[in-house]
Amino acid sequence: MRALYRDESVAVPDTLQAVVTDAPSALAGQALAADANADRHAEPLLLPLPTNEEQQRILAQAQHSTGVTVQGPPGTGKSHTIANIISHYAAYGKRVLVVAEKEQALRALTEKIPAGIKDLTVSVLGADADSRRELESAIGQIQTRVTAIDKGFADERIRQLTSDLDTVSRDIAATTQALLATREAEVERLPGRWVPGETPTRAEAARWVAGQASSLGYIDDLITPATAR
Repeated sequence: MRALYRDESVAVPDTLQAVVTDAPSALAGQALAADANADRHAEPLLLPLPTNEEQQRILAQAQHSTGVTVQGPPGTGKSHTIANIISHYAAYGKRVLVVAEKEQALRALTEKIPAGIKDLTVSVLGADADSRRELESAIGQIQTRVTAIDKGFADERIRQLTSDLDTVSRDIAATTQALLATREAEVERLPGRWVPGETPTRAEAARWVAGQASSLGYIDDLITPATAR
């Protein structure tokens, strides 16, 4: 197979050559330029299935790269990630082709497709009569769903959901900033010499107070986060 891809007389797409040959990819410069502009042009990720940071990084890279290779043993979430990729691009009105060496891999992936878009997928998993009937049924469901759409209602629903998504994203950003500010306050050094030591952090001072509870327990003032500074 490597010999085939090294044969200059065979027209092989650059994306495949980048995966199967050892020479530096001609797409490397394009990938660097894409990375530089990714934040400005990347579409918000629309992921119906739960993801971790590594899976989100794969999805974000797929938005602006000519190719992404993901390796991992069974059970590490590859099919889960592919289902999210399909969902993301389907949400933006794009088509996704998924191929696999074994039919079982495609069947496993089909089971992970969210119910909301499963009717928009077409599975070609064999050449027997049952597979043809499944294909015809999938195409018929897509045609029925498309003709039944109320475009005005759908556009308004999209607008509402987009607004809700923006609100949630802003709330997440604000909460993240609040957590970072709290963490910074915990490690910030307080200038001067204090009973707990010289220039202690708030966390160190709190630990000192907790450690002196037996000797300072006569102070019965209840101090809460709401106590005025």
